[in-house]
Amino acid sequence: MKKILLVLMLMILVLSGCIIIPIDPSFEVVSASSKTNYILTQNGDQSFVICNDRTTELNYEFKYSGTLIAWESYLRGDQGGIAGRITFTPGDSRAVVDSTNKIVKVTYQIEAGGAPKLVASSLEIPNITINPKAVIVGYTTLFLTAEGFTQSEPLNSKKMAVVDNCNDFIN
Repeated sequence: MKKILLVLMLMILVLSGCIIIPIDPSFEVVSASSKTNYILTQNGDQSFVICNDRTTELNYEFKYSGTLIAWESYLRGDQGGIAGRITFTPGDSRAVVDSTNKIVKVTYQIEAGGAPKLVASSLEIPNITINPKAVIVGYTTLFLTAEGFTQSEPLNSKKMAVVDNCNDFIN
């Protein structure tokens, strides 16, 4: 009786045009990284920065296992300002998705003055300021949430300095 019922259910699905596709519900971000096209060296340490006085490219990528449904990324300053909030799907032309190797790559173009940041009160700028050296004017963080069928993984970068007068260290 159970076999007859199973056969009838399969026939109904076939006749109705439904196709059953098995989907892997597991999901995990295996690794993630971000970088910009500018590097600041201070006391022998190097870090990627966003230049506040020119366009900066911010690249991020992550590798995942399982089935990726969508992901969202944005920049947030320490005081909550948000910029560049975008939700992507695997077929989105704004991202490079290698579904065979399960790697996602995205590039943001951050225009001059476009990064949300925390500006310390001691760094407030009067009407006219001459800054012959690179000056850190704040910090921002890249936030990313990748979603699978049954779970999502929130990730964020370490704080990135937002710098004026990038002429001193363009790399």
